[in-house]
Amino acid sequence: MDRSEKTDFPGPSAQDKRLEEMAIGAVLRRTSIEIYHARAVQLQDSEGRTLWKPEAHACHSNVETWVRHSPAHKRVKGFLLQGPLFGFWKVLAHSLVQIEGGSLIDITPQEGNQLHPFVRHLGTDDEFEEFADRGKLIVRP
Repeated sequence: MDRSEKTDFPGPSAQDKRLEEMAIGAVLRRTSIEIYHARAVQLQDSEGRTLWKPEAHACHSNVETWVRHSPAHKRVKGFLLQGPLFGFWKVLAHSLVQIEGGSLIDITPQEGNQLHPFVRHLGTDDEFEEFADRGKLIVRP
């Protein structure tokens, strides 16, 4: 096939390119990873009964629920970095909780106990939500 001929494959969309650039940017900033700690939390009523526990694979909604009930805490948006494996990185949208004093905690239950590097998102909330809708990307910087 002549290279000038069109194919049925349209190539990556503008959105795909933006999200890939965001993921590669996170990997390239891996020297600025932030330390965080996993912490098991739950919300209880005044009699100690459990009202809510975070769910696995639901970090964004878990953090939103937590900060709604703990106004001194803030949501921190960013990316977990997994890799490299054969030069490829898996970049996952992730939310942590920033508690008083600035420490970061991960309230979302994880499979296993390995903590992956976390890099803070530096763009807009809309850009992060666009990436979070995708969930993850695999990139090769």
